[in-house]
Amino acid sequence: MKTQKLKLLFFIFLLIASSTISSKPFDPIHYTPNIKQIDLDADKCPVQFFVSANGNDSWTGKKADLIGADGPFLTLERARDEVRKLRKTGKIPNGGVTINIRGGVYNLSKSFELTVDDSGTEKAPVVYCAWKNEVPRILGGKKLVANDFERVKNPKILARLDSAAKGKVLQLNAKALGLTHISSFPDMFSDGGGIFELFFNGKSMPL
Repeated sequence: MKTQKLKLLFFIFLLIASSTISSKPFDPIHYTPNIKQIDLDADKCPVQFFVSANGNDSWTGKKADLIGADGPFLTLERARDEVRKLRKTGKIPNGGVTINIRGGVYNLSKSFELTVDDSGTEKAPVVYCAWKNEVPRILGGKKLVANDFERVKNPKILARLDSAAKGKVLQLNAKALGLTHISSFPDMFSDGGGIFELFFNGKSMPL
């Protein structure tokens, strides 16, 4: 009887707790940092730099296209460093700086780092944006081609596969492709870092 009473009390407690939680829906506003939004027109910043997948980091980055022997930068890092030079010499004018990123694919071998030293001010903002209606894609992964994969042939692995999957499972040599992950594959996956992800046509593939 005592056990039944305890179960009943616990059940009532769960009902009360559930009612209390559901009566106060999650409000993301309470978790949003107090940030002052600045509305600006990036096209009107007096200093304009350009980055293009067809650019060159030895150019000035002040032109959207190759004109003569000058044109856009190739990398985001080069544009960032140029802004840092302006900041160091006090040459960022009122109205700020815009880094226009042209359409194309930008493959990064390491993280693109921005620190507090790269920040602008309300009167002199530093803006990174896509140029006009172009669509830049910044990728931190490695692009793979069909020849990087081969069908699984190891008899021990094939023996573990369902008959319907045999001949359809592919493998690749990650080490040969320069791919590494910082931790071993866990028994249960979560959103932790350091684990491979594979995407095809924008969809995550099972590993």
